[in-house]
Parts: sequence; C-alpha cells; structure tokens
Amino acid sequence: MKPLLLSLATFLSLAAPAQDWALFPLGTAHYYADSSASPVTVEQCLMDSVRNEGGQELQFFNMQAWKQALGDCASTFSDPWGSLQNQWPKDSLIIRNDTVFQYSAYGTLPFFFLPQAALGQAWTVVSDYPGNDYDQITIACIGQEERTFLGITDSVKVFSLTPNGSSPGQTPISDFQVVLSKAHGLVEFVPFNLFLFHPSSVQFRALSLIGLDVDDGSIGFTKPRFTDFFHLHPGDLLVWEYEHYPGDISQPWTHFYARDSIVNSVLGVDSVTYEVHRMKYQWSGELDAVLDLSFTGRRAQYQYLVDAGPGAITIGDASEGVDPYFPNANFDQAFFGTSAYELLAGPGTFDTIVQWGYGISGQWLDPTDCIAGEVFDIGFGARLDTRAGANVVDWSDVIGNIRKWTLIGSIINGVPDGDITVGLGHRTVVESAVRVWPNPAVDRIHVELPAGASEWRYELRDALGRCWDRGMLGASGLDVSRLPAGIYVMGLRTAGRSISTRFIKR
Repeated sequence: MKPLLLSLATFLSLAAPAQDWALFPLGTAHYYADSSASPVTVEQCLMDSVRNEGGQELQFFNMQAWKQALGDCASTFSDPWGSLQNQWPKDSLIIRNDTVFQYSAYGTLPFFFLPQAALGQAWTVVSDYPGNDYDQITIACIGQEERTFLGITDSVKVFSLTPNGSSPGQTPISDFQVVLSKAHGLVEFVPFNLFLFHPSSVQFRALSLIGLDVDDGSIGFTKPRFTDFFHLHPGDLLVWEYEHYPGDISQPWTHFYARDSIVNSVLGVDSVTYEVHRMKYQWSGELDAVLDLSFTGRRAQYQYLVDAGPGAITIGDASEGVDPYFPNANFDQAFFGTSAYELLAGPGTFDTIVQWGYGISGQWLDPTDCIAGEVFDIGFGARLDTRAGANVVDWSDVIGNIRKWTLIGSIINGVPDGDITVGLGHRTVVESAVRVWPNPAVDRIHVELPAGASEWRYELRDALGRCWDRGMLGASGLDVSRLPAGIYVMGLRTAGRSISTRFIKR
C-alpha cells in the first residue's frame, strides 16, 4: 500500500514564531528522564505541527509522519475499533488565549495550564475520574528566578502543586514542582494525565529535562543514531537462542543456539554488512553445523526509525528479512512505534535501549471520510540497544505461533555479558602431533603439521570461543600481531581430518 498524498493545507509545520513561556516550543525536541523508573526511562516531546481552528490553536506532537501518509486525515483520523489510537495515541494541546488545555480518556474535564501566570496566581484542575480519592489539584506560581540547566541560563517560573486530599501509600503531588523556562519550555513537570488520573495504585512521577535538539545541534542527552545501534566489529561474539514453535502442535518445531563470531564488518554510506562465522548447536547442546554467513542492513530502512526517537510513531516501507542482526518486516508499508528509551548501566558502558513495534497495515483508510477499516493484520517487535544492536527479534503472533531470536550472551569490545558458555564444551581435543612455534608468540607463528596432507584450513579462536581469523595455512606461517594477548586454540582441517592445538600470544 503506497502513501496517500493528500492536501496538507490545514497544517502549518514549524511556521509559528517562538513564544515566551511556551510549554513545548515548536520544532524543538525535548528529552525528559523519569529517574524514578528502573531502569531510567527517557521520553521525547516534539511539538512539530500547529493548526488554527477558529479562535484556538491546536498544537500536535510528532505529527510529521502521520501527515506524510495520511494528509488531512492525520488530524481527524477515525478508527472504529480503536486499535490504532489505543496502541499509539496521538497527543495534542489546545491553546485558547493564554490557557493551554489537554483532554484525555480520563473523564470529560481537561487538564489546563497558564504559562503566562503572574507571581502568586493560582488555579485548580478538577478531575471527574471516578477512581480517584480526591478530585482537585491547585497549581500556583510561587517564584520567578534565573536558573541554569543543561548549561543554559534562563528565567524560569516555579509552580507548586497542592491536592485537596490524599491516597493511602501514594507519594503526594505536593512533593513535586513544575518548572517552566521562558525560552526553552518545561524543565521539570508532572505528566499532565496524572492530574486527572491518580488513584491510589498510581504513583506521581516527575519528568526532568535532560536534552534538547536545537538548530545548531544537541544539548545534553543525544538521541542514538544509526551507527550507535549497528556497529559490531571483528572479534565481537554473540550467542543467540532461536525458538520456533508453531501454533499447530502437530507441526515440527525448531529450537537451537547460534554462537556467532563477527569476522568482518563493513559500514558504508548506504548500508552495513556483518560477515559471521556461526557454530550452530542443537537445543540439547550438540554441534549441528558450522556456517559462514553474511547479513546486510540498509541505512534507509532504519533511519526513519532512529530519527523518530523515543515514544514516537513513524510510517515507512520494510523489506522481508528474518535474521537477528537487521530485523525487518515483509510488507510495503507499516506503522512503526518506538518505546520510551531505557538507560541501562551495562557492562563497561551505559546503554540506551529501545523497542520497535511493527504493525502491518491492510486496506485500512477511506480518505474521503478518514475512517480506518482493517488496521492490523500482524504484529512484530524488536528490542535493540547501543551495545550489541538487536537483542530480541520476535515474530510470534496472537494465535500461539512462537518465532523468536533472543540474545543470551555476548562479548562486545572485549567485555562479556550474559551466558557465553554455549558451545565451549565441544572443542576438538588437542593433538600432540601438531607443534606451533614460537610459543609464546609475539607477531608471527609457524605450524609444524603431520605428513600426508598438503592443504590445511585454519581457524583461530580465543579462550571465550570468539573467532579471530581463518583461511588457508601457508608455508610462511601466520601473522598474529593484531591479536590481543591471551590463549588461543587453532583448529586445523584437511580432507577427512580435523585437529587442533594451542598457543599463547604475548
């Protein structure tokens, strides 16, 4: 299904002038962290479109992708089953005079805010959601001062939050503040929906500004780019578990482990390619196959997903593919939703994790009435991080058909993580008839082999099972100068024979 190119005349994108005390200045991506979450989560607020409607202005978050595919229907899209809007709801703010409103599913009354409020001015947000223990929260401007954040110094207003009741076990909203910068929007705030939806089972939380995307670059938190997710190098090792259990239990199932050594990687302008030496093991642990594979991912395929940022939706094409390194879908056009980023303290680094959800679009849109028919046929999910790339690729479906790759262990840049023991117990016994010299080695080794075979293939693995080099063994020996110091196993194969030996690299 191709994008619908409809009129965009009702929208203005990035056209409105900057306004003092705007909650989310138009065209600037704001990144907010919820430090109370474990792991810490990062959300994005990007006000990218405005529409004038009578005496009010509608401001939309992350609408560019919708507009590209849906045109005028982007703002009035109606989904009779609610599946699309429930999975990836679209937010908007309504500006009337000097008041900002946001409506939600939590009752008929809106949240509202007065960015232009003077010192001492107060107002009360009332909720009619039936599950709350109290129904009013008063917001008051209690201070205006100069403050520095993200290296920026600006005038800010500080607002207190006072409820007319309490809930058992709930941290009171009075423990939080709203801080609004004159030129850069909200610096700290409580998510607006919590003013309307705050039963005792829900905790209030604060979102603090940790990054901005501005015209001349990023300040603070920087959104990961394509090469942050796809950057594996020779010497990296990944251990996968693959599961395929059909929904029909009478059909055959597949369950194996793959121990993948990256032997070469090529990052080009348009794509990245990994050459992989795979040791494939049955679920019982027995070696099943040895394979040399190549995986290529196109930058264009993932750039729009990376650019979308955390907690956003985008629309794009996807080509078929089921490998774990570059998780794809198999249809012409689809909705792609991203989760909020997770910031996870990983081994030796601090990783950013994001999940991409894929929804396959069918014949879903009547552009005359902006009504969706069939919205989703299949779902697909992938979880990636900036350490190892893809670590979960899930093709499972709602009828019980499980088809999933899961990364269970890895060694990236020499740092191990997870279970890397798969296959380590299945090495060939060292044969004494093979001699490597000098041992320990510094830059080159020579191999003395049994007589009777003229061509030997070799493979060098370290103590953790990572493949560092392989090829045909020549009379001049092997250059090992680039190998890190450690113990290595050299596997040697010729017609009808397989042996191995060990040496130490200084």
